[in-house]
Order: sequence, then structure tokens, then C-alpha cells
Amino acid sequence: MGISKSVPNNITSPDGNSLAVFLDDNDSTLKLKDIYGNIDDLDNYIPPTPFTPTLRYGSFFSTQTQTSLGNEEKEMTFNNTDLSNGVSVVNNSQIKVTHAGVYNLQFSAQIRRTSGGGTSLMYIYFAKNGNNIADSNTSLTFRNNNDLLVASWNFIVSLQANEFIEIKWLATVPEIQIPYLTGHPMGIPDIPSVIATLTQVG
Repeated sequence: MGISKSVPNNITSPDGNSLAVFLDDNDSTLKLKDIYGNIDDLDNYIPPTPFTPTLRYGSFFSTQTQTSLGNEEKEMTFNNTDLSNGVSVVNNSQIKVTHAGVYNLQFSAQIRRTSGGGTSLMYIYFAKNGNNIADSNTSLTFRNNNDLLVASWNFIVSLQANEFIEIKWLATVPEIQIPYLTGHPMGIPDIPSVIATLTQVG
């Protein structure tokens, strides 16, 4: 039989027992030797195992209604972890990573205005290591009582080991809240106030 590659001096084995594998004392690499004395690196015939990177991720949610006094800067908080590998929640709001990388933060928040009149606003933005990230803000408008809106988008951020990101919010009136909604009459799942995932993408 022959063991071939696209370079000269292919290793040849006329029968099944004519190839020798040995460790080269000079460079500590594995070699193949055939009955004709041809020697070549074993790696030239056995492809290396593909490298599969370990990607970190975390999935978190809150079963608490989150409220504000109005015109108060707050962090969205989490009290449950669904899945986690190298990503965790610290101090209820800080989504922290153990390894440097580029991460994709995705979240959804169920938001409601409970009472009051006129137009009111809520702002949602991001902070890295406690510092607000420039140009990361979005506003939501409420015009009616019991309006329900869902804020849901993603944000790409580069984080070093032990750095963290937070989702922050500011409502212009105290009647705006992020509710945990339970007890649906049809028995379908409850609605967490906030769901967030942080996944490493690079």
C-alpha cells in the first residue's frame, strides 16, 4: 500500500507491516520510516485536529418587578441564571466575563406605564465597568395607561477579563415599571421582567 501526500518521497509500504513510527531524538517529533529508508514527519500524513475555540456565554432573567422614583438612573437587575459558561451576574446587574473577547449582548424587557396622564418617556442605554457608553441610548414613548412595550435589541462590545456590562434605564415618571407578569389565565409561561444573554462572538 502507499501513504501519499502532494510532495516527493512518499512513504511506501508493500505490505501491512513495513512502516515504522519513531520519535526523533533531535527535534522530538514523530517520524515515519519505510522499508526503503525514506523518513518523513508523521504530521505530513495525519492532518492536525481542528482547533475548536471555547466560547463563553450566559443567559439570565429576572422574576422581580423593577420600579423607579422617576428621573432616576437605574440598572436592570437579574435574580436567575439559566445557562452560564465564563459569564456571570455580579451585584445583581453586572454581567461579567472571565475571558477577553468580543461579546454580543441581547436583551428583552417588558415595560408598562401603570397610571398618570400625558406623554412619558423611558431611556435604555448601556454601561461598561460602571461608565455609561457614549451613543448607546434609545427612548421609548408611553401615551396611555397600561401600555405595554417590549424593548429588545442587541449590542456588540469588547470586554477584557473581569470586565462587565450593564443595561441601564431612566423613566421620566415613577409610573413606568418593568413588571414580572404571572398567572396568565391560559396557563402559558410567566413573563420575566428582563431576559438577557451575553455570548462571545470573537
